[in-house]
Amino acid sequence: QEIRTADDATDVIHALYLRGIIDPTIISEEEMQQTIAHLLDDPQIRPWFGQEMRILNEQPITDNTGKLQRPDRIVIDPLGRVSVIDYKTGRSHSSYRTQVLEYMDLLRQIGFKDVAGYILFIKDHRIVNVK
Repeated sequence: QEIRTADDATDVIHALYLRGIIDPTIISEEEMQQTIAHLLDDPQIRPWFGQEMRILNEQPITDNTGKLQRPDRIVIDPLGRVSVIDYKTGRSHSSYRTQVLEYMDLLRQIGFKDVAGYILFIKDHRIVNVK
């Protein structure tokens, strides 16, 4: 979630290992670098990390009931189209879809018209388009 653009990936991952945020006994830094590089090579994922995008990582947004929501990643392209991406490392669960739908609705409530939602399963390199 600290990676803003594809160019940041290598340095951010290295820093996460140096700070002890990622445990090298679970996944080596080399394996993590390869996994992220592979994801960023995906034609659907690559634009989410483009230099021209406005990126909001873990941006807190309050809904109309006062509940705080914090989507993993919001990407706004130069034409104002919005993608909200939720990262997952485990198995699929129905609550994930509901969560992304809530994020999408919230973004529409605050004025965005063209909103798409996705769940990115990092380990499986699988993208679920939420509708």
